[in-house]
Order: sequence, then structure tokens, then C-alpha cells
Amino acid sequence: MAQQYTSSQLLAHRGYRACYPENTLASIRAAVEAGAQIIEFDVQLTRDLVPVVVHDVNLKRTSGVDMSVPISNAETVCNVSVHEPDRFGDRFEPSYMATLQAVIDYLKDFPEVRVFVEPKRESIGIYKPSVMLDQMDPILAPIRDRCVVVSFSLDCVYECARRNQIGEGGQFGWVLRHWDDSSRALAGILKPDVLSASYQLIPKTKLALWSGPWSWYVYGADDIETANELAELGVNIIGTDDIGSLLEAFDKSQQKTA
Repeated sequence: MAQQYTSSQLLAHRGYRACYPENTLASIRAAVEAGAQIIEFDVQLTRDLVPVVVHDVNLKRTSGVDMSVPISNAETVCNVSVHEPDRFGDRFEPSYMATLQAVIDYLKDFPEVRVFVEPKRESIGIYKPSVMLDQMDPILAPIRDRCVVVSFSLDCVYECARRNQIGEGGQFGWVLRHWDDSSRALAGILKPDVLSASYQLIPKTKLALWSGPWSWYVYGADDIETANELAELGVNIIGTDDIGSLLEAFDKSQQKTA
């Protein structure tokens, strides 16, 4: 298949996850240095209401330490090395968990990079969407014009939509769990800036993606063939764990056609 996707379509899912511990500053920095134009990462909320950049509510998988983020203080969790020992051994130890503030402070220096932030449903369920967004919004403010808050949680999406309508929020997105008529109808009501789904969820036929005032972000493109397929299907933003390889393939394709 000829090259279909462009470099501007590629989103670095949890940073450069294929080669670095996910959601760490090292992973995000490596993605930016590789040329990523869109970065995505996850946020949980600590007991003292500090947004931290991590996917799992428990740190066992990424650190080997059995610790729950929402019942621990930020000082405690940010002293845990989330270097993913099961994947990388001690290669990246220590890789301390970053606060959302630290990540945004880094990304402020790269105005060409768009940012997708996903508040996780575990923290949303404990603290409510309004509380979580109240903690995140001031931190995101310096980059809000190039930032999209995306969530699986409908409660969070509703709150983002409400804030957007009264001029207090920015762009937001809904991550789909189901591909059905009710989800399609609800998308038409919510009118998010971004609709998102996994590669496994979407139909693999042209014109199957729901039309609307949103961009489509589909994640799970971990090889060139899948990225090309998604571009062919009309996906606007293609999420990958291996941002470096896909950008390199794009650069090589451009050199061949030059």
C-alpha cells in the first residue's frame, strides 16, 4: 500500500511508549524529539487533589509497587519510579511520576505540539468530574488553545460540554465504548470536538465513520499498515505507541517521492 498517512496525523499515545516507560516525562520528551506533533497522556488525581500523569489507578504494573493513586498524597506517588520493570528492567530506573504541572511546563516550550489529556475514570468516579476538571483547568490554561480533554466517562464529557457552552472550557472529546445507534445519536447531541475509538471498535469500511462537527481520533496503530489503513478510512488523528517508527516511515516515503 502506498503511503496514506501524514506526519501531522500521528499522535504519540502515552508519549513514545514503545521505547520508553509510558506517560513519563522521558517518554513525552522522546516523542517531541522524534517529531510528534500531537501528544496524548493520562491523568489521575491524588488524595490531596494533585493531577499526576499516569494511566493506572494502581502503580503495580508500572512500578512494581502496590499503591493506589487516589488514596495517596502527591509527594508519596511522585517518589515512586514508574519505569515499567516488567518491560524494561532497570534501564529507566528511576523514572519518577510527573505531575500534570511538570508536563505542561515542559510542553509550553513547544507551541507547535497539540496535547490530548485524558482524565481517568477511576479518579473521576471518586472525586467527580467537576472536582477533577477544577484541578486540571488552571494548569492547562497556558496551552488550552491547543489542548483537547478526552474521556471515556460520559459524566466528564457532559461537564466538559457544559463548561464549553459557558465559555469556561476548551476543546473536548468523547472516547467511545460502543459502536451503536445510541452512541451515534448522543454524539450528535454532545457535538464534541473529537470522537475517539480503538482500532478494534471501528468498522473497517470506507464512509463508515460517523459524520459530524468532530475530528476522528483512533488509537491502536502500532505498525505502518494499520496507520495507512486508518488514513484510508478517513481517520483524522492516528494514535500510536511507536511514534518514532511511523514518523521515520513517513520521512522515507517523502524522500522517495521527492
